[in-house]
Amino acid sequence: MIQNNQGFTLIELMIAVIVVSILTAIAVPSYQVYVRKATDSNVQQEIQKLTQELEQHKSRQFNYIGYAPSANPLYLPAGSTSATAKYKIEIADGDETSKKLDQTTSPPKGRNWVIRATSSDNRLYSYLIDSKGTKCKNKTAANVTMMSCGTGGEPWK
Repeated sequence: MIQNNQGFTLIELMIAVIVVSILTAIAVPSYQVYVRKATDSNVQQEIQKLTQELEQHKSRQFNYIGYAPSANPLYLPAGSTSATAKYKIEIADGDETSKKLDQTTSPPKGRNWVIRATSSDNRLYSYLIDSKGTKCKNKTAANVTMMSCGTGGEPWK
């Protein structure tokens, strides 16, 4: 009587494992790049939203003094803390960058504003935008001050 074995041989299983490994090696880095681009896009949208809110505040108050976002600094993604955030967004007076726009003691001038989004991940960009038209980004977060993107900075389009 002929015995009919059913199942996979060791060679067939090894080939399947190799194919899955190759697909994973291609897919995971591509997915990580996609996630970084999505995170960058989210922070850019949040910065644009804040710039619109600042301009709306100025149209009502004739200056930026007193503008108070929901939190300053803001952490992204929404609901994250300073320990878990990918981005920290700070808003300050454009002339006296050490002062916040809603500061009551020693109030700011309120003629200009600056927004800095600092990334905690060196693979993500850190951003700077101000009311005078500066709009730049840098992968080295330490180079992005409230005044410029420093060495390695590039235009943010």
